[in-house]
Amino acid sequence: MKSSKLKNRFKVVSDAWHLAKPYWTGSEKGKAISLLIAIIVFSLLEVYMSVRLNKWNVGFYNAIQNFDKPGFLKALYLFSILIFSYISVIVIGFYFSSILDVRWRKWLTNFYINDWFGSKTYYRSRFTDTYLDNPDQRISEDIREFVQLSHSLFFGIFKSVITLASFAIILWGLSGNFKFILFNHKFNIPGYMVWLAVLYAFIGTYIMFKIGRPLIKLNYQQQMYEADFRYNLVRVREYAEHVASYNGDEIEKKIIKKDFDNIVSNFIQTLKRNIKISLFEIFYAQISNIVPFLIAGGRYFSKEIAFGSLMQIGSAFGSVQSSISYFIFSYKMFAALRAVMDRLLGFKQTIEDVGLLPDVPIISHDKNYIEVKNLQIKLPDGQSLIDNFSLTLHEGERLLIQGSSGAGKTILLKALNGLWPYVSGEIHKNLSSSSLFISQKPYLPRTNLKEAICYPKFVNLPSDNEVVQILNQCGLGNLTEKLYEIKNWDNYLSLGEQQKIAFCRVIINKPDVLYLDEITSALDEKAESYLYGEIIKLLPNSLIISIGHRSTLVALHTKVINVTDHALFKNMN
Repeated sequence: MKSSKLKNRFKVVSDAWHLAKPYWTGSEKGKAISLLIAIIVFSLLEVYMSVRLNKWNVGFYNAIQNFDKPGFLKALYLFSILIFSYISVIVIGFYFSSILDVRWRKWLTNFYINDWFGSKTYYRSRFTDTYLDNPDQRISEDIREFVQLSHSLFFGIFKSVITLASFAIILWGLSGNFKFILFNHKFNIPGYMVWLAVLYAFIGTYIMFKIGRPLIKLNYQQQMYEADFRYNLVRVREYAEHVASYNGDEIEKKIIKKDFDNIVSNFIQTLKRNIKISLFEIFYAQISNIVPFLIAGGRYFSKEIAFGSLMQIGSAFGSVQSSISYFIFSYKMFAALRAVMDRLLGFKQTIEDVGLLPDVPIISHDKNYIEVKNLQIKLPDGQSLIDNFSLTLHEGERLLIQGSSGAGKTILLKALNGLWPYVSGEIHKNLSSSSLFISQKPYLPRTNLKEAICYPKFVNLPSDNEVVQILNQCGLGNLTEKLYEIKNWDNYLSLGEQQKIAFCRVIINKPDVLYLDEITSALDEKAESYLYGEIIKLLPNSLIISIGHRSTLVALHTKVINVTDHALFKNMN
């Protein structure tokens, strides 16, 4: 059991290093180490100034005891120099610490963003067994907290160790020997004040660990509940029209109120635990103020030491025991860091699990066609959806995929585009050719209308006049004056208008391969025929693969496949 607890403590350190290592061994390690050295130097100077101030106590309080006015004024003059130097050291050290924090956070955020977007992890994570709640919070909040907390705790521990070493020597010299007789045996304990500080801090640390341990889980849950609450509020905003049309107000309120009840309930438990921790911290700190005077007071009243030495003992004892007791006063930070680390480790685990997903069997070639051989598509649970599917499509061809609901039309489209991992067989395609996948409800980023239309193209955008011409061409002349307005366009535009925007996007991006998933479902047949005709005319060499149920779509394509029976029942070549 003891071995298991020891392993868990070391695991905390190894987990922290696992999360921090990419930065400290990455491209910015030179600057990071330089800043680290600077912070260490100023931390050492800070401890040195604390030692000097401790020694200053002797002359100052002895001058008071002896009614030595010149000595008193001299001590005040020395104090002004020391305190100015001390403050300067703290401010400069804080500056370097802040620079390290922002550099570390920036680097680590970019690192995780690259991982999250690399290999489409943000999309493929849905296929893993690892449940990842609120990945946006992991990147935006947890990285910030991890950097700040780990930085603060590391240097807090470092300064505590240096302070302990410095003041333990002072306290050892001031303590003298503690002599007593027990059972007719004489005992002599040198540096007994140091041992007393160690014992006092050890007992306090043990009690704090017992009181504060549940705080780790409570902090983790609080962040999760807060994120769930925000997420569901955002979902109502995004799907406001759907909620309103279903009259789903009551059930949505119920869900959101339940989320908030979880926040409040967990907060109350966290509050109670924090009150216990704070009460113990206050009790521990106040008692520690009088303990050294209770122990060393006898030597002062017996005139063995002067008043200044007594005050120096009190100051040195406080520094030693507070250094050893760093864990007590920082337990809330430790608990918060452990919770943040657990969330970030879960985030990294998801990224690693995505890397273990099967690769889509795409074989690259340099020609503009797609060839599928013996394709088998499965669901995540292993159930077979499509078996032994083969097909060859050349540039300029237009394939219409039809079939009954649940037959696998959309999944087949995703497999051909490399978005579905549970695939075996062969898919031959030119990976250097451009492609565009548009779903039934096209994605419209929250940006100005021109950029939303051109998405995902973001450089060398067409001129305003060209965009206006394309809007008119696709029946969206009413939007030509709104090119630079920023709105939630998916809420502002009807589904039919959004689908027309998608056709504008196709014309602007000019993809070599175009995947269309029921992109005309909200349009009438006349508009459908016209818009398909426009992209056929403007992109004569593009390969177009569509999903649609209407029979009118058949005439607009050169091949039609029914995935229910894999029948190629029309070939107009």
